[in-house]
Amino acid sequence: MKFLRTVTFIAASFLLVSSWSGPARAVLIQWDVSINFDDASTAVGSFVFDNVAETFSDASITTTAGIFPARTYSVVQPFSTDAFISLLDPSDGLDFTGDPTLFFRPTTSFGDIGASFNLAVINTCFDSDCDAVIGPSTGITDNGSLNGRIIGVPEPAGLSIFILGLGLLGALMMVSGRRTRQAREPFVRGFG
Repeated sequence: MKFLRTVTFIAASFLLVSSWSGPARAVLIQWDVSINFDDASTAVGSFVFDNVAETFSDASITTTAGIFPARTYSVVQPFSTDAFISLLDPSDGLDFTGDPTLFFRPTTSFGDIGASFNLAVINTCFDSDCDAVIGPSTGITDNGSLNGRIIGVPEPAGLSIFILGLGLLGALMMVSGRRTRQAREPFVRGFG
């Protein structure tokens, strides 16, 4: 029986120690965008950045007319990373040659909620995949507004293991306390 208690204690201790996963990281950050370009056009909208998978979703940024026509950008280029995002208008079809693309680069990364714009520009796609861009282009007149807010934080996976470890230690202490009381009872009754 002592062996079983020792094994249970070691298992519970291991579960408690292994459950510590460090500080939680924000997973989903919604970025709200508001930009004034130097051709008097504007861009307003938002997109979501997954800080763990480094992917974008729910992009929808609408521009007003300037050098480029007014449109809504909602297709994220596959080569976008936490260091920049390139957006296209889905109404342009599959061949983006000659179509505008909206490009943002933050000062640090999209995983950093305190980031601001380092670069925001509308360019023209050079080829069908928009792997390269050509002029003309329009840039920002000021830093614009790039506001990030956390919309999803995961529950640490270790929390359930931590609770299981605490439960095992509690059960072990309860059983151990009961055995100690039972062992002392005959001794105490003999002197009463």
